[in-house]
Amino acid sequence: MLNRNVRIFLLNPADHETVAIHEAGHAVMCLLVGNWIREGGITVDMTVDPVDATPDIILGRCDIRAEALPTLDFAQWAYKEGGLVWEAYKRQVRFDVLTNFAGPVAEARHAKRQIRGVLLPDPADDTTDMSRAWRLMRILSQAEGRDPTDEMLCFHAWCPQNETKKVIRRPRVWSAIRAIAAALLAGGGHLSGDDAEKIVAGICRPSDRLHSLNRICAETHVDAA
Repeated sequence: MLNRNVRIFLLNPADHETVAIHEAGHAVMCLLVGNWIREGGITVDMTVDPVDATPDIILGRCDIRAEALPTLDFAQWAYKEGGLVWEAYKRQVRFDVLTNFAGPVAEARHAKRQIRGVLLPDPADDTTDMSRAWRLMRILSQAEGRDPTDEMLCFHAWCPQNETKKVIRRPRVWSAIRAIAAALLAGGGHLSGDDAEKIVAGICRPSDRLHSLNRICAETHVDAA
């Protein structure tokens, strides 16, 4: 059983701007960690009212290229290879996890909601941001021979969740998220990956890019979103 102090945090976007902020959070983090947005770009379905949307409706999408191969076989191979192979795989998994966290964290900050506890996956839907993030963390734990139970994954999830919050709170990063969301809405619900990259390049500096996650565990306290 999960610790009762850790809640499932389900965000409920109230309007298209909130959906755009969510997708922009994914997009900016994706670019800051060195991945890129594919041909599908970033989209928000402007024909659906988010308040009335049913769970099967996709309100928005960011077509992200994810580096890490989310299979246990590949992770176990990389772990056996060790050295730079394993370190590179772990690094990319963490980058992908941060990218998945970035949407809900950006949405929470925009909506001025506090995140109390760890963002958890929806047990009824394995396609959500948190379901993908937890699947990657679970595979990483299994490959290393660590306990992949939900209780242990909650403990390990503190670091990427807090790192995501710190990155998104940086003034230039938050400005880039807001700018991409605004461009997305102004474009009728679509923004290309190239245009998103131009926006990020024009606002963020090289120091905002996450070239190393060695500092990821420097602070582990939970702050307001």
